[in-house]
Amino acid sequence: MAYLIAIASTLFYLSTIYLIKKGELMKEFFKENREILISLTTIFIILLSIFATIYSQQDLGTFGDFFGGILNPLVGLAGVVLLFLTWQTTREELKETQKEFKQSNDIFEAQKREMQLQTFDNKFFQMLGFFNDIRNNLEIELSLPDKDDELITLRENKGVSSFKGINLSIILNEAKIHLKTVDLKLHISEYYRVFFLISNYFLTLYQILKFIDKESLIEFEQQKSYSNIIRSQFSEEELITILFNLYRLEGSSHKELIEKYSIFEHIEKSRIEVYIHLLSETLGLDEIELQKEIILKFKISAFGDNQKMIKWYKELKKESH
Repeated sequence: MAYLIAIASTLFYLSTIYLIKKGELMKEFFKENREILISLTTIFIILLSIFATIYSQQDLGTFGDFFGGILNPLVGLAGVVLLFLTWQTTREELKETQKEFKQSNDIFEAQKREMQLQTFDNKFFQMLGFFNDIRNNLEIELSLPDKDDELITLRENKGVSSFKGINLSIILNEAKIHLKTVDLKLHISEYYRVFFLISNYFLTLYQILKFIDKESLIEFEQQKSYSNIIRSQFSEEELITILFNLYRLEGSSHKELIEKYSIFEHIEKSRIEVYIHLLSETLGLDEIELQKEIILKFKISAFGDNQKMIKWYKELKKESH
């Protein structure tokens, strides 16, 4: 009888461990087969009671020894099997836990990236708003040289309309500096005064482009989309101003950003020709040579998909060889 109790206890203990490990699946099994399991347990208890009543204690002891000798190895085997099943279940649960952890981590990383992109987006539009404030609040009193080499004040320029006057001032004062007129210092002073007044404009523009370029969270196509938003803000005269501001700079990181993001894609060839013609007439230089000097200072990528500029660039390049 002791053997039977030991066997039953062992089986119950191992079965309990396995069932606990099995979790919700076994709970569902018990729930669906509760009546059958109760009936089998009741029958087993009744048969065990009848068996104990019919046979004497000595017969039960002999039978118990015999039964125990046979059943002990089976119980050991059953214990090993149940232990293996428990280990297998634990391993599956561990895999499932790792999978859920990875999914949670992926969700967290996606949310983190989304927040970082949102922060980038907000900062970009803040910088763009600041840049537009600078553009709209430009107020420059322009002085241009007359035929007698005297600087005269034409008018006050405000906002985006300033850039046409800025371009004329830059070109004509540069011409006078190049020709080394009598009032050379005066023209140099005016030339750099204009650039100083719009220095915040240039610095902010280049800082925005640098901000886009340094952002590792977005691919180049996305960076290009943001730079296109900036490019769409420019008037034709602004693009000319930027071009004249940069063409003399060798190895400038600002110039490289202009080329990388094709900021001159919407520049009008005819407008550049007008200003280069004006400069060549004033300086007495060959117009074609001046075109080469200015346009070929940039990489062709600066003009993006502007077919007129690409064709003109290639023609100038061909003539320069």
